[in-house]
Amino acid sequence: MYIGYTKTKLILLLLTFTAIFLEILRKKSNTFNRKFLSLTGNLMKEKEKKGISGATYMLISITTVALLWDEVTFGFVVFVSVLVDGITPIVAGLLREPPEGKDLAHFATFTVLALLISLISFHPIPLHIKIISGLTIGVMEFANFYPDDNVWAPLSGALVMRLLFYLS
Repeated sequence: MYIGYTKTKLILLLLTFTAIFLEILRKKSNTFNRKFLSLTGNLMKEKEKKGISGATYMLISITTVALLWDEVTFGFVVFVSVLVDGITPIVAGLLREPPEGKDLAHFATFTVLALLISLISFHPIPLHIKIISGLTIGVMEFANFYPDDNVWAPLSGALVMRLLFYLS
């Protein structure tokens, strides 16, 4: 069932504000933070346990993409960013012992998966734009600029895509 892009934006805003509220609660209440980590801590990296979770950063980023750009850009960027971000640790873990943090193998795995997803996606976007946007998402995932790669990967993928649409 398709809910429409406006409702999608509203749901994303609600989820983002909920995530930010939970992050504030984690910082303000040690009791809440302990309970929160007992439920979700196995899914979080050490830096996320002490700071803000990658999921919160991802929600902030994809909500921003939804608010700034059209449904096609949003759909592709979220499809690649979220899917590949979730699959990469699994594939990289199957190929080798995962290190703490990011390395070239993580970058290669993420980028190859981003390219594959870009190639097989059914989004109505020219192939060269999908490939370049997918590569951008991979590079920004690896670059890991402050505050988190989950902020910059979707945003930069969308920005590059819109720039390429503008130039073509």
